[in-house]
Amino acid sequence: MTPTTRLLPEVVADTPVAREVYLDAPLYVDPRDEAAVAAALARAVDEGSVRRELIEAGRRVAARYSWADTADRTFRVLRRAAGGSV
Repeated sequence: MTPTTRLLPEVVADTPVAREVYLDAPLYVDPRDEAAVAAALARAVDEGSVRRELIEAGRRVAARYSWADTADRTFRVLRRAAGGSV
């Protein structure tokens, strides 16, 4: 999530978890396909319209997350796991 919060374009391994978290923010690639990774990196850096679209999408995705919310959710899960005694 760091590139997203720093307003940088992202290239991410195409996995179900990444798609759930990053939505439409990055360019997705097969991480075993070096040519695809290189091409996606080149697009993210060299193509201004692609870079701008990725940054804007990243901004929208990053707005969905906050450290305070993450800490609160984590605490609630841990409290439930401890039987509410925390």
